[in-house]
Amino acid sequence: MLFESYGFWLIFGMLLIISEVLMMSFVVVFFGLGALVVGTLTWLGLLTTLPWQLLCFAVVSLALLFLTRRRFKSALKGEVAASHSQAQSDLIGQRVEVVKAFENGKGVVFFRGARWDAYSEDALAVNDSAWIVDHTSITLTVSNKKP
Repeated sequence: MLFESYGFWLIFGMLLIISEVLMMSFVVVFFGLGALVVGTLTWLGLLTTLPWQLLCFAVVSLALLFLTRRRFKSALKGEVAASHSQAQSDLIGQRVEVVKAFENGKGVVFFRGARWDAYSEDALAVNDSAWIVDHTSITLTVSNKKP
């Protein structure tokens, strides 16, 4: 029977783990690991009937969820974002590199490993250095003069 096959449990477990990437809930992965455990135990011949497989799946998945969730609490909660004034003071004066020339005051800069949309009153070309003088949300205001 399909549900008693170790292959079903292994594929089901991998699909659950992969779906975690899309759901970003950090819960489904524990059920995926539970399915992988059941698939391995079935492959080893330790679980032969569907009721025992389902019981093992439920127990292992829930145990993993409740016992290891505390260790990953910071990953589940995330961090509190800095206030606007803290974030702004951290950004102002930082050097950026222009990756798309500024046309009509708009361009793109490279900062902290990412591309940022930016505004500038200065004419800036690709590979020029600029400095952050202000920011609004995810858009930086830059200048060719260090503040």
